[in-house]
Amino acid sequence: MYMKEFGDWFRDNIPIGKPNVALGKEILFGSGKHYFWYIDPYFRVLIDSNQGGSIGDIRPYAGRFAAHSGPDSPMREIASYPYIIQSQLRSGAQHHSADDGARTTLFVLNGEEKLDLCYCSTKVAAVERSDEVTKVRLTPASLSFKNGLQVDIETIYEFYPNGIIMIRRKLVRTSDQAAKIGIQEYFKGCYGFTEYSEDLHGIILEVEGDDRKELVYDYNSEWIQVPNGTKASASIPPIQTYISLEPAEGTALSAEAAEGHLFNPYYSLKLHYELSENRKEAVTCLTIRKN
Repeated sequence: MYMKEFGDWFRDNIPIGKPNVALGKEILFGSGKHYFWYIDPYFRVLIDSNQGGSIGDIRPYAGRFAAHSGPDSPMREIASYPYIIQSQLRSGAQHHSADDGARTTLFVLNGEEKLDLCYCSTKVAAVERSDEVTKVRLTPASLSFKNGLQVDIETIYEFYPNGIIMIRRKLVRTSDQAAKIGIQEYFKGCYGFTEYSEDLHGIILEVEGDDRKELVYDYNSEWIQVPNGTKASASIPPIQTYISLEPAEGTALSAEAAEGHLFNPYYSLKLHYELSENRKEAVTCLTIRKN
């Protein structure tokens, strides 16, 4: 089948706006890695189950960026649609919380020790689709702390056809029923067209909770935080995109946003929660919309 034939079939059989999904299973090298793609008019998202179910790529179609190329376009020869996360091909888990690479993850804390879910290999356990939502459930990630505490955390993504992703983090097992587990829902992003991010000056970071604070990106490594957080967000004017993390119910312990510096050209958004036997699940709403 030629691409034109596939295009004709696609137009005739797939309604405009219908989400498309793909579950890829790597077989060439026998690694067994699972990758899940979700595409609709609001975004294209890649879930990398091999790195704890983190998001390794997002294209914010909701921004409706005009990505045409040519001598009369500011884009010239680059017609790629801009990303807000793009680390899948360039960097791995060791970079997203350091100096290179944009990615989401979940940090899990016990006392002074912090573990990164990206270092846990998982699989796609199930995919459920309906007209209202696409659900992706991953196998639980197992983490072991130096003090002997062991926990298993299950992640479920729910994609809705309006630019919303619900991220569910569930404590499914703990070796100490009295333990309180801190978690940080973490989004590290930028924007760009090639493997290097564009100029981030003017991005507006904001947190809301008991107070409201704002930070205009200026490469100064500054950060803002409020207790009882209800939102952490980033507004990116050049690509007409707005991103926010919000607790689906109640408030988070805190909301935080931070800018990077010249050699770490990214911003980060965080919501802090606590899991225990009394509260086994934290749900975060990730929203991407036109600014």
